[in-house]
Amino acid sequence: MGVTSLTDMSAGDDVGVYQYLLEHGELKTRIYGDSLHRFVGGPGKTGVRAAFGSDMLRMCGLKGFSDGSLGSTTAFFFEPYKDSPNTRGLPLRPDVA
Repeated sequence: MGVTSLTDMSAGDDVGVYQYLLEHGELKTRIYGDSLHRFVGGPGKTGVRAAFGSDMLRMCGLKGFSDGSLGSTTAFFFEPYKDSPNTRGLPLRPDVA
């Protein structure tokens, strides 16, 4: 049957595109979207025109971070990164650095 649904964990800027595809009968896979915390309060900036949710497209979660990630060298460590010795990451509280 192929891919029948997916979850976009960072759907923020893509939600307007998904909604456009749905309205024009071009969305063929169910999408459950989660938004990054910074997206809250600004969905209109991404093209979302109204609250929505259906079997094909539903905003269903909010994604937040309490720390960074290893790939972007933003996770906070006591020692500098070996591949980026000029940083130890970003502290959750700026006064901790």
